[in-house]
Amino acid sequence: MFQAGQKKHQLYDRFNIAPFAIDLRLDNDFKGRNFNLFGFDGFFTRSELPNSPLYAVSTDQTKYNADYKAPMFILRSRDNGATWEDFVSTLESYAAYYVVGPRIFRSQDRIMGMFSGPTKRTQNGWSIYFFHVTAERRKTAL
Repeated sequence: MFQAGQKKHQLYDRFNIAPFAIDLRLDNDFKGRNFNLFGFDGFFTRSELPNSPLYAVSTDQTKYNADYKAPMFILRSRDNGATWEDFVSTLESYAAYYVVGPRIFRSQDRIMGMFSGPTKRTQNGWSIYFFHVTAERRKTAL
């Protein structure tokens, strides 16, 4: 997951393997009811169980505050990315960089990942943040 181009432009493409072709494209419409994913990085994840929902984890740069911080968001799709719904968001805001996590998680585990960000706006120090959330839960804090 990444921001495409110099302008605020986010793409979601779903591909068919055979024949190889774009099956679905969402162009700047990667959002649930209240959450919008629009960040430089993030990741997709799902449980190893068949027909499990797809989750997208990132931030929304359009919601930056004066310190260039925004909440982290997770969207959920039950139809492999055709539509998305709000799943969870952080209560705090972060200047999140390098948002990463596993592509597949075990069903008894949780959605987990990490990101880094400056400790304070005026410091050169960076912190690493880890997060996890139960996949069955809705609209709770990370």
